[in-house]
Amino acid sequence: SISAMNRNCAGIVAIEGIAAAQGVECRAPLLTSPRLQQVLSLIRKHCPALEDDRILSGDIAAVTALVHDSDQLSIVDGVDSIQLEFTK
Repeated sequence: SISAMNRNCAGIVAIEGIAAAQGVECRAPLLTSPRLQQVLSLIRKHCPALEDDRILSGDIAAVTALVHDSDQLSIVDGVDSIQLEFTK
């Protein structure tokens, strides 16, 4: 169903966001754009940097919830709040 596909897509976006945040931080002292820095900070509020091996299911769930929560994402410059409905 389209609802299941949307949930899976949110999980994929979360995993990509976690990987991207890690990649940007590995490039320090180089900086990213101010908008992407806002997104990075928001991801890091829900998922700490990967310094050692650990199970990521909790981090993925937290960032997936963030993807679903457009009110939190709307603090990023240029991102508008939208309402998405997901049914189980």
